[in-house]
Amino acid sequence: MTQVQKVVLMRFPRGLSSDEEGRLLELCRSLNEIPGVATVVVGQDRAEGTQGFAYCFLVRFDSEQAYLGYAPHPAHVRLRDFVVAQEEHDVIGFNFPVLPGNERLGA
Repeated sequence: MTQVQKVVLMRFPRGLSSDEEGRLLELCRSLNEIPGVATVVVGQDRAEGTQGFAYCFLVRFDSEQAYLGYAPHPAHVRLRDFVVAQEEHDVIGFNFPVLPGNERLGA
């Protein structure tokens, strides 16, 4: 069974308050509630040069089936609704199969 990796970068040009930032990170971590999610990693950028994309999360799904169940799940819907509710936001998502031999970065 092939795993799927999701990478999401988020930018909020007006910035987030500390409460909004805490809520965003909490909502990202709650993606662990979704059946078939193997791991969730959330972080903030620590360097310049990311074109303002200050937040990132990675989700590893156990299978293509688990990946397909992600979008309609309430945990994802809550995160999506929070992001969309921000006056300005940009999101880049990238999804790819984790092929044998590529389970670790640099493999």
